[in-house]
Amino acid sequence: MLEVNAEEADISLISLLNKVAQNNEIIIKWHGKRIARLISEDKKDDLSLPSLADFRASVQIKGEPLNQTLAELRDEERY
Repeated sequence: MLEVNAEEADISLISLLNKVAQNNEIIIKWHGKRIARLISEDKKDDLSLPSLADFRASVQIKGEPLNQTLAELRDEERY
């Protein structure tokens, strides 16, 4: 992984893009702080987040629905 400042990236963008095309990753810094990352399209798929389907399936809802609870609380306040 190569780190360059924004000014250097501005001057040598073509060179940096050639390095990215060879599966290198480049971090661009602005005033010493990381602000951007250049990666190849091939590597982009490696960055995807895992599916939450298994987690959602494991969640079990307990109690009554919230809308029912709120309706009951409103009714209690009225009377």
